[in-house]
Amino acid sequence: MIQKHVRDMADAAARKGQIVFSDPDAVVELFDIYPANEWMVMETEHETPQMLFGNFWLQGELCILFADTNMGKSLLAVQLADSISRGEPIAPFALGADASPVLYIDFELSGKQFEQRYTDGQNRYHFATEFYRGEYNQFNRASSHYQKLDKYVIEALTRGIKRTGAEVLIIEHYLPAQRNRERRGCPHPDEGTEKA
Repeated sequence: MIQKHVRDMADAAARKGQIVFSDPDAVVELFDIYPANEWMVMETEHETPQMLFGNFWLQGELCILFADTNMGKSLLAVQLADSISRGEPIAPFALGADASPVLYIDFELSGKQFEQRYTDGQNRYHFATEFYRGEYNQFNRASSHYQKLDKYVIEALTRGIKRTGAEVLIIEHYLPAQRNRERRGCPHPDEGTEKA
């Protein structure tokens, strides 16, 4: 009887997004599962996501750009970050959201390459103040204490988002960064040291 009561309370709390730790089955699940009609009712209480890049990308969505090399993915990603951080649309695509802080993590270009790309020889392009760019630090050895590079990257991204207040995260070229590291002879964080 008590266990059923605790389970009923945990179910009610879970519907509100809370976890009751006295429930032995209470865990943070990977999937939130409710009847479809319940989703319809729950979602009427949430705001409608605004457009970031027309109907191609809305607030809260994961957007993945992919195409052959030299098709302009990186340029579009920077243009999107600048547009969103300024609150100015890229015509002809609508931008319904207010200006928002953007964190752009660049695993491809060095700081100098980035600067050269957005300089016409004499004048530097001035990005919005809420556009933050981060670059992979190949000399950082803290990652060697992690069993998985992915865990370290996720924790570093979380710190970056908190520090900048970013509402939009754009990651440029993550997988090749790992391959470039290996090509340059940098040790893989899974090798050679004791793991935490």
